[in-house]
Order: sequence, then structure tokens, then C-alpha cells
Amino acid sequence: MDLTEVHYILGDIERFPDGRYNFPSTDSFDWPKSTTYLDTDALLRIAASEIIWFRTEEINTKINPEDYTLITHNGTNFEIYAEDGNLLYQYKKNPLSDEVPEYHELDYSWVPIGKFPSKRYYIKYFHGKNLLFNIDLVQNMVGPKDEVLVHFAKSNLTSLYTHSFFVVIGIFTALVYLIQFKRGYHALLDFACFTFLIGIIGLTSNQFIEFISYDRNAIFIVSTICANFVFIPMHSGLRRLFPDDRYHLLSILIFTNLIIGLINIYVRLHFNQSPILLEWILRLRIFYLIFAILNFLCPIYVAYNAWKRGSEIGLGHVIGFSITLVLVAIEIYLSFQDQSQLRSLAYWGVLFGVFAQGLALEKQIFSHRTKMIEFEESLLRAEKALKEGQLKALQTKLSPHYLFNSLNTIHALHLTKPNLVGEAIIKLANNYRFLSDKAEMDLISFEEEWSFVEDFLHMQKIRFFDTVKIHLTKEGDFSQVLIPPLTLQPIVENAFKHGFRNSSSQNWLVEVSAKSDTKGNVLIRIADSGNGLDANLEENQEKIWSRSLGNIKARLNHFYRFAKIKISANQPSGLVITIHLENLQENALRT
Repeated sequence: MDLTEVHYILGDIERFPDGRYNFPSTDSFDWPKSTTYLDTDALLRIAASEIIWFRTEEINTKINPEDYTLITHNGTNFEIYAEDGNLLYQYKKNPLSDEVPEYHELDYSWVPIGKFPSKRYYIKYFHGKNLLFNIDLVQNMVGPKDEVLVHFAKSNLTSLYTHSFFVVIGIFTALVYLIQFKRGYHALLDFACFTFLIGIIGLTSNQFIEFISYDRNAIFIVSTICANFVFIPMHSGLRRLFPDDRYHLLSILIFTNLIIGLINIYVRLHFNQSPILLEWILRLRIFYLIFAILNFLCPIYVAYNAWKRGSEIGLGHVIGFSITLVLVAIEIYLSFQDQSQLRSLAYWGVLFGVFAQGLALEKQIFSHRTKMIEFEESLLRAEKALKEGQLKALQTKLSPHYLFNSLNTIHALHLTKPNLVGEAIIKLANNYRFLSDKAEMDLISFEEEWSFVEDFLHMQKIRFFDTVKIHLTKEGDFSQVLIPPLTLQPIVENAFKHGFRNSSSQNWLVEVSAKSDTKGNVLIRIADSGNGLDANLEENQEKIWSRSLGNIKARLNHFYRFAKIKISANQPSGLVITIHLENLQENALRT
């Protein structure tokens, strides 16, 4: 049985002499159909008439004497009559006066429809002039009270459970954000607010919650506030997920939703207090529909652009919001067509959007978490390498062997080339000054590291004299380049310590070159003509990476986003170590 399809006329109906209403005389009247979406002029005419009659379609189902129907109403007093003119039910806010309820004063009434079974029912509304009202048949059901109530409760359980789940998810997610606050998962807080608001909106608009509530006015206010701010955390979360929004569409939507939301809250709480305000809000209904669609169109556009730029979660958001937008558009269309039996598509569309955004956020957080773990592991390796490097530097500073070789070299110079003694002492002093002042710093200028290598090689040249040739070349601007201390010198030292050990050649060669281009790329190459690696190159590389070169690699990877270090064989013999630092002009340093 369908009691929802009704027609209406404005003004009162004439009465019989006995005082009963003459309903048969209205059969010749033009009864316009009351649809879900009435045009603005029709609504204004209804608001201007203090008395409106509604008539149900003919009822073919048998109605029993114990049957009731449950209706919800606000902003009106009303009377319900059977077709024969008998008064079936009367509602007045105040039985002693004609005071009309406010629009936000929602109430429920049990109507004993079986008291006077009828083919049609007539409802007379009394409301404030130029003010709107609402009345709705709950669940479109007629039957004994217990059956109607059970059906009413069961039909609302799915929505009740779903939105309660969203509230719990919102609270739980907010707690996770607070616990992990230092990690900066701000998108998690946006998602928590979004799901919490969706849940509260669903609970406060649940008819069964309204029915059992003692303070329906508070529910109306909470629902109004949440409904007008729900898009803000959604757009804020998307802005964090897709920060490269060229036109700042999401920021504009957040600001616009905030302004329109505040206006809407005021209007919804006061629009039935002013005929002018009522007319203004009714004529702007199409604007609100367009704005609601924009709240989905803009995220689709932003997510699509992010996907085109390589975002892994962009496509999922495009699909999710597109499906939601289509369902919302269908819901709006059905409202115009008064297809109420097919409605609530927007409800499922929004739920789908919530799940889609939640899955995308979970994927991003998991990815971020993985990167954080990798970064923490890199940090531990770098700290270990740094401590080992500092320990090695300290050992070098105090190494009697290093000092003994250097002093022996200076003593030999005193006997053979006394004019070079002063320069050798200065180079040795520079080496120790660097180790004392710079070795424990995180980063130093490339020029300082280069000067240290020059002084070290100068001492080695004096020591080995004609048996070694040293080539140092530097090309480009290194004034803005930073590097961990003791990055180059240990590699050069390895050439003398290991590369030339047990070598039969007396013509050793060490080449150190550095090149910087205009794009901020730095290429450093250290080559020697020593023993090199044997045929089992991979095994030897593992040993090398586990020692000093591994420390250097760990420190470079810790401080630079784009750092590569490579070992290769030199021709005809020896070893080549290549260090490549990329994009130093684009914030390549980790912070």
C-alpha cells in the first residue's frame, strides 16, 4: 500500500451543514501532485497559504480496525480525515492555542488509520504564513503498532550499524594519529574527522534514533552542523595526498565550504523565521546542487592529474569519486522525477567514497611507514658508519705509524732536499688540523675535503717520489657542494695501502678527478693502477662494501637523496671508484 503519493490544494474546503467537510465536491478541483522536488514558485505558493489540504491516492488494500501508521512532522499542526468526513486524528503543539511548531521541532505521531477505514484520506495543515513545514509517512507502512515498530527498527538497523562503525573508525583513527603524532600522519586526522562526521550525519538523520530521542532539537542542530562541514576534512586529506594541485582547487573548496557551511547553518536554524530569508534560500537551491557536484568534480580532476604524474593512488580516487558522483547525480535526478522507491543511491555513493579514500590512505600510510623504516635503518647504518669513521679519524690522528712514516719522510728530505722540509711540515700540520677540526662534523664544504686530499697526496708524493704519478683535476663550481668529511681521503689511502702493496710495477698512477655541471650533478672519480680485484670480483666487492667503502656509501645515502658509488676494474690494472651525486640544486640533501 502506498500512502506517499499525494496531491494538494491551497486554501480550505467547504463544509456540510452538519460541520463535516464536503470532500466529494473537491473531485472536480485541480489537485497538483506533490513531488519530492517541487519548483520554487510552487513552494512559495504553499508557504503563502496558511491552510493546505493533501489527499492520498485511492487505497486498495484492506485496512483492519487495529491498524496504525507512524508519521513524522515538523513546522505544522494538522488534522487527518477519512473520506466520509470523520476526524481520524488531530495534532496541535498546544491544545489550548493555535501555536504552530517551529520547523526544527520534529515530532512523531501514531495515527489510528483503522479507526475509520477509507479509500482516501485528507490531511489539513495549519502552518505559519510564508513558512514551510514537513510531514512524512514513516516506512510507508500500515499495520498493528508492534509490527510497524519492529519493521521500523529493523529497516534502520543497517544504517545504524554502518554509521556507528564509521564513528568508531573515526575515533580509533584519531587515537592512532595522536599516538603517532610525531610521525606527522596529518592525512590520518583528516580521514578521522571525515569518517566521524559521516557517521554522526548518518546517526542523527536515522529516523529510529530520532523516534526514540528525547531531544530531537539537539539532533537537528548536530546534523545541520556536521552536514555542512563534512567536505572540509575530505578535501584537506586529498590536499595532503595530492599536494601538486596547480590551481589550488582543493584549498579553494575548503575555504568555500567553510563560508557556505557557516551561512547554511545560520539559514537552516532561522530560515522559517523570515519570509524573505525563506524565499532567498529556496531560489538558491540550484546553486547548492551545483556546489555539491563540484565537491566531487574537483577532487576527480585533481586525482586524475596526480595519476597522470605517476601517483599510485590517483587512479583509485578517480574511480571512487566518479562512481560516487554518478550515484549522487542519479539521486538528484530521481528526486526531480519523484522516484522515491529508488532513492538512497547517494547514501551508498558516499559510503563507497569513504571506503575508497580509507583504502587509499591506508596504502599511503603503509608506503610511508615502509619508507620510514628504511630511512631509520639507513640512519642507523649511517650513524654506525659515522662513528666508525670518527673512530678511524681519531686513530689516524694518534697513529704512531702514520706519524712515524711522515717524520721519516721529512727526515729524508732534510738530508736530500732540505728546501722541501718546511712545505712537508705544513702539509702534515694541515692533515692533523683537518682531522682535529672537521672529522666529527656531519657535512663540510667540498673544497675543504679536496684540500685535505691534496695535502695527503702531497705527503705521499714526497714519500714515494718518482715511483708514483698523481693527477688531480677539478672542473666546475663546487662552492655550494657539501660532503661528509673523510669521504675521498680513505679511498685514496686504500690505493696506497692495498692497491700498490706487493705490486711489481714501479710506475704507480693515482688519478683523482671531480666534475660539477650546471644542473647540480657532481661526478668524482678515483682510479689507481695497482693490483685491482681478482677474477672473483663479486666476492671482493662484498668484502670492500663491508669495510671502509661501505661506511662511505652509508653516509652518502644518509645525507643525499640521489647518491651512487660504484666499483669497477681499471685498465690495464687497478681499480676505479666512482661517486655520483645528482640534482644538488633541487634539495638533494635529506633534512
